[in-house]
Amino acid sequence: MATRYIGDAVVRIEYVGEEDGRSMYKGTVRAGKKTWRFSDLGSPVGGFRFASDHPRAYDAMAASAVAFGSYYTTDNRPERGSDELRGMPSGAVADAISEATSWAQDDRGEFAVRRSKKGEAVPEGRAWRENGPQRGRRGAARKGSMKHRKSARRSNPRDSAPPAQPPGSEGGGIWDSIVEFFGG
Repeated sequence: MATRYIGDAVVRIEYVGEEDGRSMYKGTVRAGKKTWRFSDLGSPVGGFRFASDHPRAYDAMAASAVAFGSYYTTDNRPERGSDELRGMPSGAVADAISEATSWAQDDRGEFAVRRSKKGEAVPEGRAWRENGPQRGRRGAARKGSMKHRKSARRSNPRDSAPPAQPPGSEGGGIWDSIVEFFGG
């Protein structure tokens, strides 16, 4: 079981297994004195790029639980007896979850998930987007990585000098045009 903090809400979540190719989770969302228990929260179709019981999966599913739990507030409820309400919290509980977590959303609507009560939000993204982990600047290689070393080799000033003219060429012609075109 993992505990996550989103805004003033506390989410306790546990991986319970697979069903129809999706990871399933159960747990609670507590906002103040109101609690919503859920038992069948499924991961995105196709799962995650990491294990279903990985901390990143718990981050994503905690954000998902808060999103579902805060959706049907008293102002946004379908008609009584609707199948949409099965498993959803009451209006009062949804209101409490919404109030406790609405300030913890960014402008894209993603929740800032914390792994400790006073900790920082997960740096890679609120709910770990499906495209996997982010590495600072998009696509930037970390210093010391193989990609970094290869790009450093490519930027060697000796490599950027124009190649010598082939033997027997007196200058001019196509060779000089090519060198001039590539900035030599």
